[in-house]
Amino acid sequence: MPHNYIRQMVLTVVLISMSLPLAAQVAIPAAEYLPVTEGSIAERSVPFLSQAEYMADWNYVEDEYVLSGTANIYDYVDDASQSPLVGVVEENLPYATRLIVRRPANRSKFNGTVYLDVVNATRGFDSDITWHYSARMIMREGAVYVGLTSKPTTVNFLRDEFGRPPYILRNYSRYANLQMQKDGQIWDMLSQAAALLKSDAQPSNPLAGFGVERIILTGYSQSAGYVKTFVNSFHNDAIMSDGRMAFDGFFEGAGSFASKVPNPPNPSSEFNPGGDPRNKTLLPVMAPVMRFQTSTEVLGFFNSKVNRQTEEDSPWVRTYEMAGSAHVDARQLIFEELQNIDELGLMSVWPLCEDASTLPVEYVHSALLSRLGDWIESGRSPPESRLITLIENDKGRLVSEKDSDGNEVGGIHLPQLAVPTGVWSGLNPNLYCFLNGNFIPFSEAELAVRYPWHRDYVHQTLSAVIDTYRDGFLLPQDAWDIYREAHKSDIGEKKPRRRWWRRGSQR
Repeated sequence: MPHNYIRQMVLTVVLISMSLPLAAQVAIPAAEYLPVTEGSIAERSVPFLSQAEYMADWNYVEDEYVLSGTANIYDYVDDASQSPLVGVVEENLPYATRLIVRRPANRSKFNGTVYLDVVNATRGFDSDITWHYSARMIMREGAVYVGLTSKPTTVNFLRDEFGRPPYILRNYSRYANLQMQKDGQIWDMLSQAAALLKSDAQPSNPLAGFGVERIILTGYSQSAGYVKTFVNSFHNDAIMSDGRMAFDGFFEGAGSFASKVPNPPNPSSEFNPGGDPRNKTLLPVMAPVMRFQTSTEVLGFFNSKVNRQTEEDSPWVRTYEMAGSAHVDARQLIFEELQNIDELGLMSVWPLCEDASTLPVEYVHSALLSRLGDWIESGRSPPESRLITLIENDKGRLVSEKDSDGNEVGGIHLPQLAVPTGVWSGLNPNLYCFLNGNFIPFSEAELAVRYPWHRDYVHQTLSAVIDTYRDGFLLPQDAWDIYREAHKSDIGEKKPRRRWWRRGSQR
């Protein structure tokens, strides 16, 4: 290990001991199992966003719990100087939120890693985006996904505060006991949920007997803001009774690089301003922090461009930007619309965004989450940060640099970009489809010039797949899927197989 890396870690420990007071131990909340009962849509009692049927093929099961306890409200102690340090302003507000737990049916298959996800609340109800982007990786590797309902808005939705037409009827009595008074309760809720999941002997622990080894806090889109704030303002104080930290690593997925205000006065002021230094990792944090951005955030979200960080800032930080990708890619867009139909009874609006980016965010998102778990478990450093190359245009604005095809330079390139069949962008000219990116395919004539033979296209794709896999941005199954898709495509003319013999002839 390089000497300067060791020196930075030692300095981190010293600074933590000098700058932070000894925190109170994280309280252990209660968890009550919510049983499933069948019946008509209006009568049955099942989890909102249930994935039980899909997971059964992977030998995974889904359980749901009411997590309850009390949470303090915090605020910045010196907001004027933009310090990330916080203090208690209100004590012991009761809460009862939900946990949805997706785990191996056989605990012996558990790999020790839990992804505790701040379930996204942007649409006013829960959207488990992190799960959709990495479900197959989580189940292949034997990890556990735990989703936590994170805001009063979504708690009230589950309680039927907004459950009226045009939404379909459902049995809202399942969530009648949920309560969350203030957004600021989230911080203790997260610490306490992690502490419970790590407390193997606690009878109410949904993972009792599993022996949880590491918990990674995740969040996608606006939920990434909670992860950012937790890293700076709460992680170093979130210590369990046995001395372990509640969380072992952090994944900030596709956010604006703006952190959340600990105690927002209203929903319109829940983010720190774009240039606020607290949008970066400031305090010495002895835990890996991965920051993942699609092209949509880099180009179109607030001040993402100025809040980038790499291992040059801290050995514990990595930032990865995925060229040509969208905040909500074509696959996720379908998932969301299916959720609208199945859970809410709303009609799909998918045809309005048929030109959405087809680059699968899932592949990079999953590879990075997997690498983060390995970084925590083994200490093996992940790949170096990869940033999309930005240049100043003639109006003095930062834009992404493009290659001769029109695709972005720098960042993480999936094989589809290395062997392109069109131009991908994180932005869409249709305002309604802004988050879905854009894909403009090459014409058939252009494809014929680039790839006259199918075999050549497949070989080029295979070479790009191998390079991306070796760089650490593809998992084996996803690498195989990309190669297989290229092999099955109709790009390029297929050469007839040479016949080595003819009927009636001899070799």
